[in-house]
Amino acid sequence: MEIQERAVYTTSEAARILKLSPVTVERKIRRGEIPASKIGREYRLLGNDILGLFRWKDKEKKKEKINFGIYDLGIIKGDLSRKEIYNER
Repeated sequence: MEIQERAVYTTSEAARILKLSPVTVERKIRRGEIPASKIGREYRLLGNDILGLFRWKDKEKKKEKINFGIYDLGIIKGDLSRKEIYNER
């Protein structure tokens, strides 16, 4: 199924695209995880917003400074587990 950027989708259509249940899509909309507009009693999603869920803003995750307790670990990639961090030391 091709997603049109300027098309407007219902929660049922978006659920089929995202391979989720319509209830899960509505729950994610209410939590703010999926952008949507409420029209009447139902939500509508723009195709561009659905496509945005699959796009990565940055190819690499942001580098950030992590501090666990008294150990200053410096700047590391945010995708390392705690075990990996301590094994590198």
